[in-house]
Amino acid sequence: MPKFLFLICCLLLFNNLSAQNVGIGIASPEAKLHVNGDLKLLAGDAVNKFSRDSLFSENSHNNVPTEKAIKDYLQKGSWVTGATQSIGPQAPLARGISNENLIAPIAVQVRGSTAYVASFNGPFQLIAYNVNNPDSIYRTARFSSAGHETRDLFVINNYAVTITQNTNNLFLFDISNPSTISLTASVNLGSGNNPKAVFAKANFIYVVNEFPSNRLNIYDFSNPASIISRGNISLGTNTPTDVFVEGNFAYVTTFGATDKLSIYDISNPDAIVARGTIGAASISPSSVFVNNNFAYVTSQGFNRVNIYNVTNPDLITANGNFSTSINNPTSISIANNIAFITNAGNSGLAVYDLSNATSPVYKGISYANLNYPIHVFASGNKGYVASYNNSRLCVFDLDNNNGISVTPTGVVTAGTQWQTGPFNILYRSNGFVGVGTSVPQQKLHIVGNETVEGLLGIGTTSPQASLHVEGTTAL
Repeated sequence: MPKFLFLICCLLLFNNLSAQNVGIGIASPEAKLHVNGDLKLLAGDAVNKFSRDSLFSENSHNNVPTEKAIKDYLQKGSWVTGATQSIGPQAPLARGISNENLIAPIAVQVRGSTAYVASFNGPFQLIAYNVNNPDSIYRTARFSSAGHETRDLFVINNYAVTITQNTNNLFLFDISNPSTISLTASVNLGSGNNPKAVFAKANFIYVVNEFPSNRLNIYDFSNPASIISRGNISLGTNTPTDVFVEGNFAYVTTFGATDKLSIYDISNPDAIVARGTIGAASISPSSVFVNNNFAYVTSQGFNRVNIYNVTNPDLITANGNFSTSINNPTSISIANNIAFITNAGNSGLAVYDLSNATSPVYKGISYANLNYPIHVFASGNKGYVASYNNSRLCVFDLDNNNGISVTPTGVVTAGTQWQTGPFNILYRSNGFVGVGTSVPQQKLHIVGNETVEGLLGIGTTSPQASLHVEGTTAL
């Protein structure tokens, strides 16, 4: 009898609950189950709330987005930033890669449609690549010389400047013809100088030398055949890591008891004057780039990029930092307010928008083709990377016109649509063209039937028949 009464009570309670709304944390529930507060599923992951945030700004596994939030994110969220001309975090997009072993490339610079890469050792090489088509880069010239270990490279006008560590030399190469690299002049910097980084501007070359000299030296190459030593200045007990020249000032990063960013007045090349300096322990600076009166310094010690206001050369002020996807950063290069940062720690190339100088916006990272990327050069909307461990030159593109699409494997970069219509048939993606597919895998990828009116040549640009094939054919 007691069991029967218990069953009757349960049935009555169930019937009562099913006929009205139940509220948890709310006195007037508006649904069968109305929860006002956090929700946790003991048999699964914690769920904090249902979110209508179309930007997914909290980036949390504990929020469940609404259907409209997901749709809004795909249409106008940070993926596309509201305009096809603004890069989203799908950048950077990997493009071409060199197909030969460069033997530890240490630095890269670009002049016009030619990229120049210097290798560290085995033997020293300065190689020119045609990068006019970023998807198909090829070598146009090479200069080799045994016994030299290159530390840095800089290209200015018709010349390329390299410095060597073990032989303490400065080399000047004529690159006026991309098909030929010839040595114009060389200078021995003297024992103990150990050149670390080089920068060139106008008719002057700026070299910072490591311990024991710890100096900034200026060289005059007004007469390229005869390089002349001009002024120099001691950097104290700190060892320099990089130098950047903007206007009448040289910006030098050093590490030591107190790591520093220092400014030097170089308006008189025969009398360098020390100006402002700022220090912070354990920054371990590796690279510096000045853009719009702000210096961006990569910090290998803190895995971030530090921002400094250098408007007043006598008073450098710190303006924060950024660190998303930054891991053991080796170099930074900026073009059109877009910063490319190479990271040895995660073998990635990170991209940031610096339109707001003190509040950079992270735009993405690529690990494609990279293995210990050590140096990057930004030009236009492209980043050219010297990938040290796999000995390759790698090209990356912001691909501003790309959008996104949803596939069974997730959200991916979609090709730009060239022609619209009921079938949306023509697309461009990563330099490839797709007809009937938005994800082409070759230079021309066609899905569906094709009709060719006229002559078709394979392996020839002058077909003599309806189908003209030159070379081996496999069926």
